[in-house]
Amino acid sequence: MTISRWLAMLGLGGALLGCPGGSPPSSDEDSTPAEGALAPEELRRQAHAQAMAMLRRDAPAALRMLDPVAAAEVEGTPLHPPQFGAAARAARREVSVRLERDAAAISLALSSPQDGVILRALQTAFEREEQHRRRPPWRDDPHALVHAIEPYLHALSTRLAAGRCDDGCGLSELGPALRLGLAELGSASEPTMAAAREDLTALRGMLSQWTDGMPASHPVVLARGPLEADLDFVLTELAREAAALAAAPELPWSEAVAPATLGGWKRRPARWGAARLRHVLEDEEAYGLAPDVLFQRAEGTVLRLWAMLERSRRTPVEETALPRPFDAAACEAVWTSLGTWILAQGEGRTIEPPCDAVLQGVGDRPEPATDADLVLQLIELGTIEPTRRAHLAATGIDVALVHGRAAPLAQGLVLKIAIAAGSGRRGAERLAVEHALHRACLAAAAVWIHGELGDVDALAPRLEPLGCGEVTALVSAAEARPRTALEGLGLVLVGDGPSDAAALDRYWWAPMGLVHDLALPPTPSTEAPAVRFETLEPNAGGSIKSPRRSRR
Repeated sequence: MTISRWLAMLGLGGALLGCPGGSPPSSDEDSTPAEGALAPEELRRQAHAQAMAMLRRDAPAALRMLDPVAAAEVEGTPLHPPQFGAAARAARREVSVRLERDAAAISLALSSPQDGVILRALQTAFEREEQHRRRPPWRDDPHALVHAIEPYLHALSTRLAAGRCDDGCGLSELGPALRLGLAELGSASEPTMAAAREDLTALRGMLSQWTDGMPASHPVVLARGPLEADLDFVLTELAREAAALAAAPELPWSEAVAPATLGGWKRRPARWGAARLRHVLEDEEAYGLAPDVLFQRAEGTVLRLWAMLERSRRTPVEETALPRPFDAAACEAVWTSLGTWILAQGEGRTIEPPCDAVLQGVGDRPEPATDADLVLQLIELGTIEPTRRAHLAATGIDVALVHGRAAPLAQGLVLKIAIAAGSGRRGAERLAVEHALHRACLAAAAVWIHGELGDVDALAPRLEPLGCGEVTALVSAAEARPRTALEGLGLVLVGDGPSDAAALDRYWWAPMGLVHDLALPPTPSTEAPAVRFETLEPNAGGSIKSPRRSRR
């Protein structure tokens, strides 16, 4: 039974919720509650609390289908890529449309603070899914298709490095998924088309690296040939469409398109416009602020990071070089020192020996890793990743399955800066600040151009003096990969001080608009309460007695 129907059966969908058609009580009736009866306001709150418990019970099954990569990473289950196409959308609709209605029927105003935060997270997930069903992001942007599979590719590379892909990690499903995604495209801008072709070509080149040294019978090796063929097909079709795109009619972003056959694609402007920028950020990150407000926050973040970088440049780097060759013994010695400092901070941070993964990554690099690179890899694999897993494990599965893309980027960069600085690794600190500054600059440029805040000539004097480099390069990157560029907005979440950084650290995976709310006390419970529902019956005086509830 749906939550909406359950509320209606209790009579709370009309009279008690103030919906049209509810009959007001007669003025002739005694409106004084009998002794022990609950006031209507409290009854409404109870009804919504029970509805919320039902939603939390049912939501995880749907969320696993909406984001199979998040589910695999959170729960340690087999990895599979996201699926595209009409059949996949229909399957997601089947499991989520009822929950979308149920989540929309629960009132934030009548929910407890804790339930209200969780409700907003679930509403964000289901509303995002509804938007993606109606107009998939890759319908208008071939690079959005690449952006959609990036979490899968990251998880795949991590599992391959750890030897955890004996089941193939779903690689055999990736090629067919990309073909289905290609069939859903109907328009593109010239920069996003070029970026999609570039990144898919790079992905094809990675396959040999992933399968190097594996036996011929390994499922990943068996999947390589068919995937190469599928990538070749997708790249060939994109090349054909790119050749015709320059002469295709331009369609403004305000107009939707249906999937188109080759040669029938519409050409989109390279810049979104303010309305689309706000719409995308609201859907993807629950952070749909006005572009001028977004830019002010991004510019402020750039300024702070530039000041940090300037201070570090004025401070001589006096630290002992890492041992060379950087073998297992050298790595363990460096990690022992670094890990000891991390544990001494008393923050309950999780650490795990990372040297096997770090050394494998060093072996895969085409160029020698610098000392700063190695320290940042040790920090990421030795404490950031295990602490992330611990935070997810301490969170209710429904909230843990609602993911964004901006906050994880920001949390990783901020922790690298903090740990490198605190442990005296000045070279690594400077490198992490440089990385963060670049992403903040790129995000600011993306907001400026896609938010219609002015021309490039007006942007240059605002960003170039702050270490952002040539603004024209940032603009080109933001036009080619707009969603990737906007991920740097997550860095604005640490703008107000340590409490904001702590919120980002704890709820690092969430859409950026939910991070601070999730961290407000009381924090979301790990599990939804088990509730036994009983029919509300009137007493002799016409009032409704409180139902008994049991919690396990």
